[in-house]
Amino acid sequence: WDPPSYMYIFPPASMAAAAAAVLKRTFSGNAGALPFSSRLVMVVRHGETDWNAQLRVQGRTDIELNDTGLSQAAASAVAIARMIGSRRNDFQTSTAETRSLLSTSKSPSVIYTSTLKRARDTGVAIADALGSTIRTDPGLNEWNLGSLEGLTKDEASVSCHEDWKIFRQWCDGGDVSAEHAETPISGDGESMDDVRHRSVACLETAIKQSSLENHDDSLIVAVTHGGVLGQLLRHCTMENNRRDDLPQRGSLERNTSASITNETTVQPQHTTKYARAANACISIFLVTPGDTKTSQLQWSILSWADTSHLTGDDKPISAHYEK
Repeated sequence: WDPPSYMYIFPPASMAAAAAAVLKRTFSGNAGALPFSSRLVMVVRHGETDWNAQLRVQGRTDIELNDTGLSQAAASAVAIARMIGSRRNDFQTSTAETRSLLSTSKSPSVIYTSTLKRARDTGVAIADALGSTIRTDPGLNEWNLGSLEGLTKDEASVSCHEDWKIFRQWCDGGDVSAEHAETPISGDGESMDDVRHRSVACLETAIKQSSLENHDDSLIVAVTHGGVLGQLLRHCTMENNRRDDLPQRGSLERNTSASITNETTVQPQHTTKYARAANACISIFLVTPGDTKTSQLQWSILSWADTSHLTGDDKPISAHYEK
């Protein structure tokens, strides 16, 4: 098993500059009057567990961080603390524009995490570093992988071939077929679309809640799982960022005077090859108002699956499960 080299994706300067223009327009002047604002959302995958090291499928099974995972969580906390409110950070994938956006974001008062121990404990390390509190939400829980849970990669690919064929596409973004995205894993598991719907709704509710609490310029930070990150990637890279089938969880109101056009919305192409989301990786999304006649939001990727803050023994193992 040869761990592949990681390829980190970030938009060209022109795209990041467009994102900066969106935020500048939203935050300037009467930003406080807006019911919600364009927001940076930082999503962190939990640190390593023994099952990760064994290439064993976890899903909803509640596995704790191992020693490496605890160290990765601490390293992630340090990196995030350096990023917020400062132009200094260790992220090799961050453009100057992205660093500028982070430098103007306030430290979050709340870190959102999955209810599972491996994500919650990673979140606690980050919260301690930032002086924040923890708020758990099952909407951030890992993909329920039903019959696959507890099996190693090699076992699952043989005994649950059809389920495995779906699961192995967990981080393929917009290249996943509609049929596979809608098919639940056997054994009362979830489909990719189930995970996408609940995780996007969860984070958009967090944006709304932060705005209601008058924290419009605070970074949203969430700690979750690889399966959830894969579906956030798919949500961003689906053709035209279509949202018609996404159920609303806490409707977001919009000030229609804040005109943000499609030309200034960052939209990565789904044909881009994205890295697998390894343990303790950090991704940054931009969530902006979309069509002013609806309450739907536009999601874009500013930095994806960065692990440049993890060195030495903290370097993550391969996140690839292809067979």
